[in-house]
Amino acid sequence: MNESQSWESNSNPPECGDIDDLFTVFPVDINNVTQFARPGRLGTGNYDDAVYIAHSALRTDNSSHADQPIKFPAKGFSLASAAQRFESRYSDLVQIKLEFIHPCGLQVRLDHLNSLTGRWSEILRDLPLNEDSNSRITFFPQGVHLVSEGELLSYGIGHPTNVYLDFGVYDLRSKNNIHGYIANEWPDYVGQGDYGICWAGFFGDDIESALHALPAGANPDSDYCDTR
Repeated sequence: MNESQSWESNSNPPECGDIDDLFTVFPVDINNVTQFARPGRLGTGNYDDAVYIAHSALRTDNSSHADQPIKFPAKGFSLASAAQRFESRYSDLVQIKLEFIHPCGLQVRLDHLNSLTGRWSEILRDLPLNEDSNSRITFFPQGVHLVSEGELLSYGIGHPTNVYLDFGVYDLRSKNNIHGYIANEWPDYVGQGDYGICWAGFFGDDIESALHALPAGANPDSDYCDTR
Protein backbone atom coordinates (compact mmCIF):
# COMPACT_ATOMS: atom_id res chain seq x y z
CA MET A 1 0.00 0.00 0.00
CA ASN A 2 1.22 3.51 -0.80
CA GLU A 3 0.31 6.78 0.96
CA SER A 4 -3.04 6.93 -0.83
CA GLN A 5 -3.89 3.44 0.48
CA SER A 6 -3.72 1.85 -2.95
CA TRP A 7 -1.48 -1.02 -4.01
CA GLU A 8 1.47 -0.57 -6.32
CA SER A 9 3.71 -3.36 -7.59
CA ASN A 10 7.48 -2.88 -7.70
CA SER A 11 7.56 -4.73 -11.03
CA ASN A 12 5.20 -5.94 -13.72
CA PRO A 13 2.77 -8.09 -11.73
CA PRO A 14 1.69 -11.47 -13.14
CA GLU A 15 -1.93 -12.19 -13.90
CA CYS A 16 -3.90 -13.69 -11.02
CA GLY A 17 -5.92 -15.92 -13.31
CA ASP A 18 -8.97 -17.58 -11.79
CA ILE A 19 -8.75 -16.71 -8.09
CA ASP A 20 -10.60 -19.91 -7.21
CA ASP A 21 -7.66 -21.89 -8.59
CA LEU A 22 -5.28 -20.27 -6.10
CA PHE A 23 -7.31 -21.20 -3.01
CA THR A 24 -7.05 -24.91 -2.40
CA VAL A 25 -7.09 -25.61 1.38
CA PHE A 26 -9.68 -24.36 3.86
CA PRO A 27 -7.64 -22.86 6.73
CA VAL A 28 -9.48 -24.58 9.60
CA ASP A 29 -11.34 -27.88 9.88
CA ILE A 30 -14.78 -26.99 8.48
CA ASN A 31 -16.35 -29.65 10.71
CA ASN A 32 -15.35 -27.58 13.75
CA VAL A 33 -16.75 -24.26 12.52
CA THR A 34 -19.88 -23.18 14.41
CA GLN A 35 -20.32 -19.63 13.07
CA PHE A 36 -19.40 -17.76 9.90
CA ALA A 37 -19.47 -13.99 10.41
CA ARG A 38 -19.45 -12.67 6.86
CA PRO A 39 -16.81 -10.23 5.67
CA GLY A 40 -17.94 -6.71 4.80
CA ARG A 41 -20.08 -5.98 7.86
CA LEU A 42 -20.52 -3.48 10.67
CA GLY A 43 -19.51 -4.46 14.17
CA THR A 44 -17.93 -3.33 17.40
CA GLY A 45 -14.27 -3.18 18.30
CA ASN A 46 -12.44 -4.18 21.45
CA TYR A 47 -13.96 -1.32 23.40
CA ASP A 48 -17.42 -1.38 21.80
CA ASP A 49 -16.69 1.35 19.26
CA ALA A 50 -18.38 0.98 15.89
CA VAL A 51 -16.04 -0.53 13.28
CA TYR A 52 -16.15 -1.72 9.70
CA ILE A 53 -15.01 -5.35 9.44
CA ALA A 54 -13.64 -6.36 6.04
CA HIS A 55 -12.65 -9.88 7.13
CA SER A 56 -14.70 -12.84 8.25
CA ALA A 57 -14.66 -14.57 11.62
CA LEU A 58 -14.78 -18.36 11.85
CA ARG A 59 -15.81 -19.54 15.30
CA THR A 60 -15.13 -23.05 16.60
CA ASP A 61 -16.95 -22.82 19.91
CA ASN A 62 -17.34 -26.55 20.52
CA SER A 63 -13.64 -27.41 20.36
CA SER A 64 -10.47 -26.40 22.18
CA HIS A 65 -8.63 -23.22 21.24
CA ALA A 66 -5.38 -25.15 21.61
CA ASP A 67 -6.28 -27.86 19.10
CA GLN A 68 -7.21 -25.90 15.98
CA PRO A 69 -4.48 -26.40 13.36
CA ILE A 70 -4.45 -23.51 10.89
CA LYS A 71 -3.17 -24.11 7.38
CA PHE A 72 -2.38 -21.55 4.72
CA PRO A 73 -5.23 -21.62 2.19
CA ALA A 74 -3.61 -20.68 -1.12
CA LYS A 75 -0.57 -20.93 -3.37
CA GLY A 76 1.94 -18.35 -4.54
CA PHE A 77 1.99 -16.08 -1.47
CA SER A 78 4.71 -14.72 0.80
CA LEU A 79 4.64 -12.98 4.17
CA ALA A 80 4.01 -9.23 3.90
CA SER A 81 3.40 -8.11 7.49
CA ALA A 82 2.71 -9.37 10.99
CA ALA A 83 1.70 -8.21 14.45
CA GLN A 84 1.34 -9.73 17.90
CA ARG A 85 -0.47 -8.37 20.94
CA PHE A 86 -2.30 -9.23 24.15
CA GLU A 87 -6.07 -9.05 24.58
CA SER A 88 -6.17 -9.13 28.35
CA ARG A 89 -9.95 -9.08 28.67
CA TYR A 90 -9.96 -12.66 27.37
CA SER A 91 -6.66 -14.28 28.48
CA ASP A 92 -2.90 -13.80 28.55
CA LEU A 93 -2.43 -15.65 25.25
CA VAL A 94 -0.57 -13.65 22.62
CA GLN A 95 -2.63 -13.11 19.47
CA ILE A 96 -0.74 -13.11 16.15
CA LYS A 97 -1.84 -11.58 12.86
CA LEU A 98 -0.17 -12.62 9.61
CA GLU A 99 -0.72 -10.96 6.25
CA PHE A 100 0.48 -12.57 3.03
CA ILE A 101 0.57 -11.15 -0.49
CA HIS A 102 0.57 -12.68 -3.95
CA PRO A 103 2.65 -10.83 -6.57
CA CYS A 104 -0.47 -10.44 -8.72
CA GLY A 105 -2.07 -8.22 -6.06
CA LEU A 106 -4.07 -10.45 -3.71
CA GLN A 107 -3.70 -10.31 0.06
CA VAL A 108 -4.68 -12.86 2.72
CA ARG A 109 -5.05 -12.02 6.41
CA LEU A 110 -5.15 -14.61 9.19
CA ASP A 111 -5.53 -13.26 12.72
CA HIS A 112 -5.82 -14.59 16.28
CA LEU A 113 -3.27 -17.33 15.72
CA ASN A 114 -1.30 -18.68 18.66
CA SER A 115 1.21 -21.49 19.17
CA LEU A 116 2.99 -20.93 15.87
CA THR A 117 4.90 -23.78 14.28
CA GLY A 118 8.67 -23.81 14.61
CA ARG A 119 9.36 -22.27 11.22
CA TRP A 120 7.04 -19.32 11.73
CA SER A 121 8.15 -18.80 15.32
CA GLU A 122 11.69 -18.43 14.02
CA ILE A 123 10.69 -16.02 11.23
CA LEU A 124 8.83 -13.85 13.77
CA ARG A 125 11.32 -14.19 16.63
CA ASP A 126 12.03 -10.42 16.69
CA LEU A 127 8.44 -9.29 16.17
CA PRO A 128 7.53 -6.59 18.73
CA LEU A 129 4.91 -7.52 21.29
CA ASN A 130 2.31 -4.76 21.30
CA GLU A 131 0.42 -3.67 24.36
CA ASP A 132 -3.17 -4.71 24.90
CA SER A 133 -5.10 -4.92 21.60
CA ASN A 134 -2.62 -2.71 19.71
CA SER A 135 -2.46 -4.13 16.18
CA ARG A 136 0.49 -2.10 14.88
CA ILE A 137 2.09 -4.18 12.13
CA THR A 138 5.69 -4.90 11.13
CA PHE A 139 6.43 -5.16 7.42
CA PHE A 140 8.59 -7.89 5.88
CA PRO A 141 10.35 -7.93 2.49
CA GLN A 142 7.96 -9.54 0.05
CA GLY A 143 8.95 -12.68 -1.77
CA VAL A 144 11.37 -13.77 0.97
CA HIS A 145 9.26 -15.81 3.41
CA LEU A 146 7.28 -17.93 1.00
CA VAL A 147 4.39 -20.00 2.30
CA SER A 148 3.15 -23.22 0.71
CA GLU A 149 -0.48 -24.07 0.10
CA GLY A 150 -1.67 -26.15 3.03
CA GLU A 151 1.38 -25.28 5.15
CA LEU A 152 0.70 -25.52 8.88
CA LEU A 153 1.05 -22.09 10.49
CA SER A 154 -0.17 -22.59 14.04
CA TYR A 155 -1.70 -25.12 16.39
CA GLY A 156 -4.29 -22.88 18.03
CA ILE A 157 -6.49 -19.81 17.70
CA GLY A 158 -8.09 -17.26 19.97
CA HIS A 159 -8.59 -17.81 23.67
CA PRO A 160 -9.91 -20.58 25.92
CA THR A 161 -13.26 -18.78 26.21
CA ASN A 162 -13.30 -17.12 22.77
CA VAL A 163 -12.23 -19.50 20.02
CA TYR A 164 -12.14 -17.95 16.56
CA LEU A 165 -10.06 -17.15 13.50
CA ASP A 166 -10.22 -13.94 11.50
CA PHE A 167 -9.80 -14.67 7.79
CA GLY A 168 -9.82 -11.97 5.12
CA VAL A 169 -9.05 -11.82 1.41
CA TYR A 170 -8.38 -8.52 -0.36
CA ASP A 171 -8.09 -7.85 -4.08
CA LEU A 172 -5.64 -4.94 -4.17
CA ARG A 173 -5.80 -4.58 -7.95
CA SER A 174 -8.95 -2.45 -7.83
CA LYS A 175 -11.36 -1.06 -5.26
CA ASN A 176 -14.61 -2.93 -4.70
CA ASN A 177 -18.10 -1.65 -5.47
CA ILE A 178 -18.59 -0.05 -2.02
CA HIS A 179 -15.41 2.00 -2.04
CA GLY A 180 -17.38 5.25 -2.19
CA TYR A 181 -19.38 4.25 0.90
CA ILE A 182 -16.17 3.36 2.74
CA ALA A 183 -14.52 6.66 1.80
CA ASN A 184 -17.54 8.68 2.94
CA GLU A 185 -18.78 6.76 5.97
CA TRP A 186 -15.74 4.80 7.17
CA PRO A 187 -12.63 6.78 6.14
CA ASP A 188 -10.51 5.08 8.82
CA TYR A 189 -11.04 1.81 6.92
CA VAL A 190 -9.88 2.99 3.50
CA GLY A 191 -7.31 0.42 2.38
CA GLN A 192 -9.27 -2.43 3.98
CA GLY A 193 -13.01 -2.08 3.51
CA ASP A 194 -12.65 -0.86 -0.05
CA TYR A 195 -10.55 -3.86 -1.16
CA GLY A 196 -12.22 -6.68 0.77
CA ILE A 197 -13.97 -9.46 -1.13
CA CYS A 198 -16.16 -12.45 -0.33
CA TRP A 199 -14.06 -15.61 -0.37
CA ALA A 200 -16.86 -18.06 0.58
CA GLY A 201 -17.03 -19.59 -2.90
CA PHE A 202 -13.30 -20.12 -3.35
CA PHE A 203 -13.15 -23.61 -1.82
CA GLY A 204 -15.81 -25.49 -3.76
CA ASP A 205 -19.54 -25.99 -3.48
CA ASP A 206 -19.46 -28.20 -0.38
CA ILE A 207 -17.52 -25.67 1.71
CA GLU A 208 -19.65 -22.80 0.44
CA SER A 209 -22.87 -24.62 1.30
CA ALA A 210 -21.55 -25.52 4.76
CA LEU A 211 -20.59 -21.90 5.41
CA HIS A 212 -23.95 -20.48 4.33
CA ALA A 213 -25.72 -23.00 6.57
CA LEU A 214 -23.95 -21.60 9.64
CA PRO A 215 -25.23 -18.76 11.81
CA ALA A 216 -23.68 -15.39 10.99
CA GLY A 217 -23.44 -13.91 14.48
CA ALA A 218 -24.72 -10.55 15.66
CA ASN A 219 -24.82 -9.00 12.18
CA PRO A 220 -25.83 -11.33 9.32
CA ASP A 221 -25.55 -8.60 6.69
CA SER A 222 -22.60 -8.37 4.31
CA ASP A 223 -21.57 -5.84 1.70
CA TYR A 224 -19.49 -8.50 -0.05
CA CYS A 225 -21.29 -11.83 0.29
CA ASP A 226 -24.61 -13.31 -0.70
CA THR A 227 -26.50 -13.57 2.62
CA ARG A 228 -29.00 -16.18 1.45
